[in-house]
Amino acid sequence: MAHSNPGALSKGSKPEIMGSDLDYGRRLVPTIIDERARMGYAKPYASIPRSTDVSLGFRDVSYRELANAINRCAWWLEEKLGRSDGFETLAYIGPTDLRYIILTVATIKTGYKAFFTSPRNSIEGHEALFAENNVKSFLFPAAAPPVVKSILAKRPTPTLVVPELEEWLDGEDVPTYPYNKTYEEARYEPFIALHTSGSTGFPKTVVMTNGTIAVIDAYQKISSLGAPPTIFDQLKNTKIFVPFPPFHSAGICMILPMTVYLEMTIVMAPAAPLTAEVADAVHTFSGAEGSVLPSSVLADLVKVPEFLQNMNRLKYVSFGGGPLPKEVGEAVRTVTRPINMIGATETSPLATELVENDDWQYFRFSPYLGFEFRHFAGDLYEAVVVQDQKLDLFQGVFSTYPHLKEYPMKDLYSRHPTDPRLWLYRGRADDIIVFVNGEKLNPVTMEGVISSHPEVKGALVVGQGQFQSALLIEPRDDLETETQRRDFVERLWPTIERANRECVAHGRLAKELIIFTSAEKPMLRAGKGTIQRKLTVDLYKQEFDELYSAFETGSGERDLVLDTNDLASLQASLRQLITEISRLEIPSDDAEFFSLGVDSLHVIAISRQVNNALGRLDKSNAIAPKTIYANPTIKKLASALLSSANNVNRGATTKPEDRLEKMKSYLEQYGTDLPITARPFAQSQSSDKLTVVLTGSTGSLGSYLLDGLLADPQVTKVYCLNRRADAEERQKKIHKARGLCGWSDSDVEFLQCNFSKEYFGLSPNTYLELLQEATHILHNAWEVDFNLAIESFAGVHIRGVRQLIDFSSRSAKRASIFFVSSIGTAMNWGDKHSGEVPETILEDWDMPQAMGYAESKYVAERLLDEASRIADIPASICRVGQIAGPTTKQGMWNKQEWFPSIVASSKYLGKLPLSLGSLDKIDWIPVDILAKVLLQLLKGDRSHPNEVNGLNGTNGTNGANGHGHHTAQHSNGARVYHTVNPSKTSWTSLLPSVQKHLGSALDVVSLEQWLAALRDSSGGTPDINANPGVKLIDFYESLVPSAGRTEPSLATSKTTLHSNVLADLEPVNAQWMETWMRQWSF
Repeated sequence: MAHSNPGALSKGSKPEIMGSDLDYGRRLVPTIIDERARMGYAKPYASIPRSTDVSLGFRDVSYRELANAINRCAWWLEEKLGRSDGFETLAYIGPTDLRYIILTVATIKTGYKAFFTSPRNSIEGHEALFAENNVKSFLFPAAAPPVVKSILAKRPTPTLVVPELEEWLDGEDVPTYPYNKTYEEARYEPFIALHTSGSTGFPKTVVMTNGTIAVIDAYQKISSLGAPPTIFDQLKNTKIFVPFPPFHSAGICMILPMTVYLEMTIVMAPAAPLTAEVADAVHTFSGAEGSVLPSSVLADLVKVPEFLQNMNRLKYVSFGGGPLPKEVGEAVRTVTRPINMIGATETSPLATELVENDDWQYFRFSPYLGFEFRHFAGDLYEAVVVQDQKLDLFQGVFSTYPHLKEYPMKDLYSRHPTDPRLWLYRGRADDIIVFVNGEKLNPVTMEGVISSHPEVKGALVVGQGQFQSALLIEPRDDLETETQRRDFVERLWPTIERANRECVAHGRLAKELIIFTSAEKPMLRAGKGTIQRKLTVDLYKQEFDELYSAFETGSGERDLVLDTNDLASLQASLRQLITEISRLEIPSDDAEFFSLGVDSLHVIAISRQVNNALGRLDKSNAIAPKTIYANPTIKKLASALLSSANNVNRGATTKPEDRLEKMKSYLEQYGTDLPITARPFAQSQSSDKLTVVLTGSTGSLGSYLLDGLLADPQVTKVYCLNRRADAEERQKKIHKARGLCGWSDSDVEFLQCNFSKEYFGLSPNTYLELLQEATHILHNAWEVDFNLAIESFAGVHIRGVRQLIDFSSRSAKRASIFFVSSIGTAMNWGDKHSGEVPETILEDWDMPQAMGYAESKYVAERLLDEASRIADIPASICRVGQIAGPTTKQGMWNKQEWFPSIVASSKYLGKLPLSLGSLDKIDWIPVDILAKVLLQLLKGDRSHPNEVNGLNGTNGTNGANGHGHHTAQHSNGARVYHTVNPSKTSWTSLLPSVQKHLGSALDVVSLEQWLAALRDSSGGTPDINANPGVKLIDFYESLVPSAGRTEPSLATSKTTLHSNVLADLEPVNAQWMETWMRQWSF
């Protein structure tokens, strides 16, 4: 999108500072507050809830009240402690209320420095921070949090009890405590002292100066200097809900300097754990125009339709502090504007430009920040702030660290595929783990403690994007049995408990979240012997996914016993459970455990353990976290569990069926009551006009199918059914990147669908329009995930096929169904048969590969065949083999697939395999050619007795328009096609072109030798992007002939009769291979 004054923003140019508005960037927060109090500034500074029940209303706090409270606090500090001439440190821990704000400004006025430490730090962490800051006095409220006593026991410090908030806000007026410094005088003086997320390694103090936070004020200049507006332009003058605690930089920056500078009104959170219910209540009753939430809370909000709908009253919803699942952001943008925020304690929040809603995941950094993106590894770049005197007011980090000339942010990004100014945040260059709720963990110290055990060779703590940390152990001796691994954990557990004691609560490890390396996959290490964290985590991604999935569903061992027949016994068990998880002392069964320190992570762990113990592995009857929030004492929670137990059916669970019975049961389930019609065909469209419903158009194959349909003069319109709401925008970007054609609104209509819902989740009117218009259905949408079981495909994909059958039966033009299936449905043909797989329905249930993807497509094939036989549905099935990259210059074969990974790793190893084992036979079809084949098959099957044909078909009972329909008798079943290259070649014939591109110095070795080299390299690979084959070692080993794997040959004789493109297709050749090699840039 074009912006004004493009010259100021052109690539490589330096922005110019040409004037100012007011004195933005040189104003001090204490001065602004006093000035607004004197002038009777009308807009409230804050709106605070009157109680934990926010429906009872909010109290507005004016700038006069705030200034008077600050002055009262300043005079009180001077009375109790005297003035400070050297910015001595006053530490404070208290509830999340305005006392943090009042103390911040009062300490500035009296010459002190406030230090806010997170109550969740370990005691050792607190002790180190108090020593580092040489804390003069420790402030806390009369109702002190439990951690205060523990800190004082470890580090005796003079204390001062802070008055209640109301005493400062409602007290009588006092004289203004003077503060007359200029920006130049105060720029490098402390504004607030916070600390890094250090967690397991002791956190370090960061002192934000007045200059650090004044950049928020300076950002208001940017849009007047010819640059695009930033997120701060959106936030300005709004009433905003910010529940982040003030001891975090995001919390203090938004609640104080951002609110003051941008003239916002801050809505404070109630004194209760932040849940989706609490956030929704604030949205409903506070009058907030915007909301800034942790990613985890936002994820919970969108799960409740009412809560999601309530967000439409907000102008924006901002988030940060943790990864936001894409589906969450997509849901948010259907009701309001999502704003992605980022910053650091050292820099203050960063000025990012407002982006289009469909780019909500990306950042576009203002050129006034002075960022450079320096290559880090693979597609990752590190953001570095480079000092520029012209940008002085916008570069807060050089007020924090004035001696530096540049500052590496240690944040890693990848570039947008088409817009070079958009950047996607990918994580940290260091080892910090960010959990899904925004909490952070530095695992280094914890790993050091665990690795000190004599039986441990290496330890790696993970948890990025999860709720809790997990542990990967590399034992010195192999552990071959489950019993050996369980005994090992018991021997190691005292050491893990020691590491847990030195760690913050959200980083502590549970026994259920520990896995071990295998002898085949040792931890990846650098040359100096250090573990390569990211590479090792990538190597064990599947194992970690399965571990967290099992933990999530409660399928682990059940050590906890809950007796739901006896209240006293149940209370005792719950007390033990909560104490062990939280490591807090629960004084009585009536004690409110949230006030004692139980937090959201504890709640998740408690609910999982309870569900394990009660055998509630089904989410439909599981104890949800909200049950614990609603019953915050042991006595209440025990009563709730007893009540719930009385309402749960305790019938015996059924034994899991084997895979054949599961497939049969899904065919029976979705094949029941197939629609039967004897109606005549409607005569409403000429024979040469086709209207196609295409599913899955945004995928690799789907984009080429759409391109082919748009180029076909017979096709008058295409309806693209996709899961995502932004499919059209994504399609445009994909087509541009691949050099495919565009379209007009009259050519293509994009519809968001859900195959698990009636009418595909479309409105009745839209569904009716499709029924009237569609002549062909090209069903290409299917989730490609080889780890999922068939159950995961049934409710959407198999049911979706049944819905398409119903649609065809109802449709005015008896729309045909063309189903893109997979060679996987016939993968086991060679186990029982010789020769080629025939172009027919395979009635042997053993034929599909033993994975949910292939099994579900096999059930779909059988379902369509039955629908064709019984319900006279015109159906065709196409089993697709290996799809290669395009033959065109633009586009690219996905680098992560098995063959590109072989090429990349061969370059890394300096060795090429002479054979691909069972895949030596090359019958691949380039994706652009495959699309042409499929479209010929879609249109040109004249011999199928009940197929709807767009080319003057004459079979069956023809209407006046020439479409063939068999309405007098049932068909012989679905037509089956095979799309593999009938002109086969071998890997050895392609080797020279690969060698030519990679360099002739590569050794050509046997597959076994190549695998041995790959296995050896997995112990010290510096970059998984350079050597991606290490992730697929198990798959490659299955290709060795001795492994017994056979790839079936698919017959194509009948298919080639209907597609001259397939019949005339040449073998995969050197020219195509060279094209793919150039696209990969290996």
